[in-house]
Amino acid sequence: MTEKTHEADFIVVGTGPGGATVARALARAGKRVLILESGPDFRKNTFFGSAWGPFFYLKGRKPLITEDGVIFLRPHMVGGASILSAGNAAMPPAWLAERYRLDVTAEAQEVIEELNIAPLPESLRGQTSTRIAEAAGELGYTWEPQMKFMNPQRGDMTTCGAHCLLGCTCGAKWTAAEYVDEAVAAGARLETGVHVSRVLVEDGHVIGVQGHRHGRPYQALGHTVILAAGTMGTPRILHESGFPEAGLAFAAGISVPVYGMVREPVHMEQEPPMTWSWMEPQGRYMLSTFIEPQVYYLFEAWTQGMERIFKRPDWARTLGILVTLKDEISGGIYANDRMLKPLTLADRERLDEAITLARQILLRSGVAEDTLHVGMPRGMYPLGSVRVDFLVNERLETEIDDLYVCDASVLPEGMSCPPMLTIIALGRRLARQLLAETR
Repeated sequence: MTEKTHEADFIVVGTGPGGATVARALARAGKRVLILESGPDFRKNTFFGSAWGPFFYLKGRKPLITEDGVIFLRPHMVGGASILSAGNAAMPPAWLAERYRLDVTAEAQEVIEELNIAPLPESLRGQTSTRIAEAAGELGYTWEPQMKFMNPQRGDMTTCGAHCLLGCTCGAKWTAAEYVDEAVAAGARLETGVHVSRVLVEDGHVIGVQGHRHGRPYQALGHTVILAAGTMGTPRILHESGFPEAGLAFAAGISVPVYGMVREPVHMEQEPPMTWSWMEPQGRYMLSTFIEPQVYYLFEAWTQGMERIFKRPDWARTLGILVTLKDEISGGIYANDRMLKPLTLADRERLDEAITLARQILLRSGVAEDTLHVGMPRGMYPLGSVRVDFLVNERLETEIDDLYVCDASVLPEGMSCPPMLTIIALGRRLARQLLAETR
């Protein structure tokens, strides 16, 4: 038996930064908006923000590791990847406007002003993180305080234990779930537990979506559908909707952590993550101060044998740098949760260069050379599986009328810097475009 068919002016599939932004703007304009999310809202659960969280809000309750040995986290919850982010912000890259006619600089600036995006105060950047940034400066690399979706006035960041990579518990970090709340307050309807499998099309126009909820068929009808299920979710829906090329090759912001230990306890793991960063002048990679939650290290170690688990670093004495590449489009996202993300020759060359530099900075910071360790690659910023000029145009519309995509999957090139601000800006642009067309 199919659940009661829901109807709306706009159906938004996904509650990450792109979907939440569009839904909020449309709802505030008085439109009938239906928001569909496959996962629950975990924010009020006792395990939220704890080491147990990933066992509940990652799809499959664990990271996905590709055949190429790349780790991906797949958040399955209201707020999407923003819940597990480090709250980093960066302006949209210039090439987005220059090469793809997507100038969202003004929209990004609006978001910065609305959410008070700025670097953390000096007192909250972390003594050990600052120590790494200063060591880099001594080697001739000027690191900058990282722009953050964090406002210390919203929460007490001195007592939260820097758990924002597992879900912010102090309230200082903005997430897309807040925009979802505001959309609902403005009249939008939120349905969780809905797994959309495909869009419904009639005479070349989208008329709704189909899927299942709690094991029962689910259907919703709407004049316009915005897919925002993320780089891994959106192409699967499109593939089932008559787009066989969806998911063929993508970028991932391939990242590896580089760690080393000092003699004395420094407790960098208790500092806010990624408070300092440095972008390679050509944008080929970025370095950031970083220590991942121990649970993610254990996930990685588990794949490599019990010996790695028992030989894990002493987190209290560990210093870390995260290397993030602007990797090339490659691999693919396929059915049955199968993914491939091989590193190209160019990727490997720039990764080796970046790791070498990270090692030099850590050594300058005082770590012992025999403690240096490089982790497995992970997809930090998956994007580009439904790229502009590939499956969507600069209006973010597919070849099916009134079917749009607004998430990281539309970004046409890899990014070494965090894409969340760019995605929110794209959401603002798309919402204005849709509202202008429906007046």
